Amino acid sequence: MAGGVGLAPFLLSLERGGPGPALVLFGGRTRERVAPAALLPRGTPLELATDDGSAGFHGTVGDLLEKLVEEGRMPRNSHLQVCGPEPMMAAVAALADRAGLPCLVSLETRMGCGLGICAGCAVDLRPGAEGYGGAEKVLACKAGPVFPAGDLAWEKG
Repeated sequence: MAGGVGLAPFLLSLERGGPGPALVLFGGRTRERVAPAALLPRGTPLELATDDGSAGFHGTVGDLLEKLVEEGRMPRNSHLQVCGPEPMMAAVAALADRAGLPCLVSLETRMGCGLGICAGCAVDLRPGAEGYGGAEKVLACKAGPVFPAGDLAWEKG
């Protein structure tokens, strides 16, 4: 799942192929904000969502995922990979949790130094998140930028 420029991290992965079939859900505000299907490797299944309904599903990419889950079109053994704006990823993380779908998020956090020196990329963890030694925060440049969605403390709002 991708929103906006969040499609970029998936292009190489899709080109190389993964352990199973992929379905790309891609969303943006308008038709002009969704990348053309030509960016994807030939034959990659794609579902578009636009907030204004000008292309594909009318609504957010999270709404599209919810529809696919409700209709039974999202296999129970699906593994979600998500990159895009944080509010979108937080909404998808909550839906994945409710649906019992594993979900990885790739954060677009600014990383000033990329070495863990500046601590500018600190992200909050959910209380009880395992594998971080009891830390409340971790540096995305060192511990990520890809995290299990349930490990993060998503901001409310």
